[in-house]
Amino acid sequence: MANTIVSAEQYQEIDKRILEIKRQLNQKGGYPYDPDKLSLTLQAVVEGRFKAVGGKFPCQTLCPDLIPAGYEVIEDVEPSQFQVKDLKLVPFLEDGENYVDGEELRQRAKKLKANLGLADAKFIMDHQNEIPTEFRDKYLVFTGTLLHSLGGELSVAYLSWSRGRWYLSFYWLGHGWFGGDCLVLCK
Repeated sequence: MANTIVSAEQYQEIDKRILEIKRQLNQKGGYPYDPDKLSLTLQAVVEGRFKAVGGKFPCQTLCPDLIPAGYEVIEDVEPSQFQVKDLKLVPFLEDGENYVDGEELRQRAKKLKANLGLADAKFIMDHQNEIPTEFRDKYLVFTGTLLHSLGGELSVAYLSWSRGRWYLSFYWLGHGWFGGDCLVLCK
């Protein structure tokens, strides 16, 4: 990681904003905005993912038509470069587990380098005839794009095989993720 020097003026400006967030969190009437979004945005900033704060996420540019009405993208990854025929299924359950929660799934996807996003899912859907047939009995989960629905749920995309083709759907991150679900890895 490169070292970046923060000037005294920059430090003071950043510190003022942090103090304002803390003030709002502690005010008598409560925080006036969505605290879950604040937490996710602050985590993105901590990790240096500034697209979460300004600009468009890759999926908003590459496949905005796939984002369901009423959903907001709050996290996204850069699209990967791969050939669909070279994809590999990655199980994420460990010995003795029947399921994991959504946050654990997302952490494992990052650890396993299988954290593809919605733009990657679109690329795969656009090349359906190249998807290996042995993938058809699995749900292919794309944890790299995190969406927030009007109802407040966090969701991720997945592909499933039905009636002779692959379909894109979204699933609430709060539900358990089971052995029939798999992450996808670019070889």
